[in-house]
Order: sequence, then structure tokens, then C-alpha cells
Amino acid sequence: MNNNRSREVTPIHKRKPIEVYGELVPVLLSLNEVAEMLDMRKQTLRNNLDRQRKGAKVREPLPLPFTIISCGPLWTKKQIEVYLEERNLES
Repeated sequence: MNNNRSREVTPIHKRKPIEVYGELVPVLLSLNEVAEMLDMRKQTLRNNLDRQRKGAKVREPLPLPFTIISCGPLWTKKQIEVYLEERNLES
């Protein structure tokens, strides 16, 4: 048996919420994925988010993360889609 199969990652734009135990679970996005969707460097996104959390003004305020876990902030895909729509950007 070959255990070296590479796992293909579903592109962000094709990810859909899934049902787990009868509840709909939203698609969650990492800092890397949000930076990709916003066409922004990861470090720039992290800096803007940190400045915004500290109360500093930022040019385009980011949506607050859905949650923050040990590996970093997570947003729902819907949050970022709405953010992009509000700024008339294409996702």
C-alpha cells in the first residue's frame, strides 16, 4: 500500500460549507488564505490586523477574525467575500 499519495487542496473559491452532525460548518480561512484572496502580502495583512486591534487607523479596516486559535486568526470565507464585495473588488 502506497502511503505517499499527495493530497490535493481544494482552491479557496471552490470550498463550500459542510454539514457535520446536522450542523452547517462554514469554510474557515487562515491568514495565508485571506492574504491571497485580498492580493496582499501575509506580513502586510498581519501588520494591518495588529494595528487595527490596537486601535490605530488603517486605510481599509479588515473584518475581525471569526476566532483566534494557537496557529493564528481564522475568518469565515463569507466574511472575506462580503468585505471584497463592499470594496467592489473581485474575489
